[in-house]
Amino acid sequence: MELKNVTRYTPDDPDYDNNFLYFRSEDGQDFYESLSKFTEKI
Repeated sequence: MELKNVTRYTPDDPDYDNNFLYFRSEDGQDFYESLSKFTEKI
């Protein structure tokens, strides 16, 4: 799994927690939602 060109964004949901930084890749994948897809490189 690779996220490319990650940028910070503000979620559209008005109830988002503003104590967190949100990041997404150039193709719209949210960093936190994608964490389980990552594997360790050996």
